[in-house]
Amino acid sequence: MAGRIESLVEHGFRLGERGAYFSAREELLEAVRLVAQSLDAEAGGQRHALALARGMKALAEAEDFQMAGERLDAEYNAADLARGHKTPVLKEGAVSPASPLEAMQVYYAYAEGQLAEAASSETVASRAWYALAKLQPFLVGQDTAGMVPAPRALVLHRVALRIDGQNYLAQNELAVLLARYGRYEDARQLLERSAQTCPLPAAWQNLAVVYRELGWADRSQHAEQQARQLAGQPVDESTLLVRLVEPDRFRSTPTQSEGFSEVARAPQPSTVRPGTKR
Repeated sequence: MAGRIESLVEHGFRLGERGAYFSAREELLEAVRLVAQSLDAEAGGQRHALALARGMKALAEAEDFQMAGERLDAEYNAADLARGHKTPVLKEGAVSPASPLEAMQVYYAYAEGQLAEAASSETVASRAWYALAKLQPFLVGQDTAGMVPAPRALVLHRVALRIDGQNYLAQNELAVLLARYGRYEDARQLLERSAQTCPLPAAWQNLAVVYRELGWADRSQHAEQQARQLAGQPVDESTLLVRLVEPDRFRSTPTQSEGFSEVARAPQPSTVRPGTKR
């Protein structure tokens, strides 16, 4: 079973690199399902499989609150929406959030906890959730009714880190997303951990930008030097862009010298644009 799961994750990465995003998603989701089933087979019962199902349901039902927020002429009532859901966090007796965004965050927090519980500490599941988070921009607008990718990607990267706190790729990607919202101190902590675990040039480039935004010029200069040294070439300012990775970059395969193993192939890490905040 372990070999089957590893194969699914590797194949999911390969499909994503080739632009087969929906097929990649199915392979990765199958991998996390098998992880949950394997854990249940070992421990007995259905705790992990049920947690996975609850987490996935909460992710799907959270979208109702986003759509309610977009219908500005509609009367919003979180309790009414939650009453038709299976997710229990806003049922009768719970405090009703004041806005659709707050309700969606409550659902996402619940989903995060359930998805992490479903995988326990299996690092292969952490890699799968990292890859699923990276897929989000390419799935939006095709089967998720305009769902903004960043919030869900944030959740899935957090799931990856709750499962494996040493997942340096998820640390980098989550830091990039947080920096987009101006949360530079949180981004700094994640990037420092990422660079310490596996010193990729992108992590140090991102640290240089985040340090600069925090007003730490000396640290920023040192980080740029580290990135330059690791890359073996001068750091091009055009690489210091924060953006959700483009399809051609997603399909590219980093070399082993960039810190990726044969099994855990991944798209190039995202980078941080100076002054980005929204």
